[in-house]
Amino acid sequence: MRHASDYGAGEVRACHCGHYVHYLGAKKSMADSIVVIGDGHTHGGFVLAGSPSHKINGRPIARMGDAVSCPLHGISRISQVRGLYKVDGVPGAASGDMTECGAVLIGSVSARVGS
Repeated sequence: MRHASDYGAGEVRACHCGHYVHYLGAKKSMADSIVVIGDGHTHGGFVLAGSPSHKINGRPIARMGDAVSCPLHGISRISQVRGLYKVDGVPGAASGDMTECGAVLIGSVSARVGS
């Protein structure tokens, strides 16, 4: 397995399946957990949708526009991401990103942007 430092500036390996998630800019933090289906948010709901082709520990990676449940507002979408990486050409979600209803996503997997 190759290490992230084996790639040129701007790329990082984050998927178990051999696909690559592309890091976009200088805003990354080593503490930014990648968000996957089943992860929660601050309104008490969960991520419902993610990438059909990129998974971590068998759980699809969430991206901007993917659906989330919200007990306060019903079905919502991931709407504000910092653009730390891309999955399937779409900005991926990380801890601290937001939904349309204002909830903050909470990543649970050990994979982090930049690791």
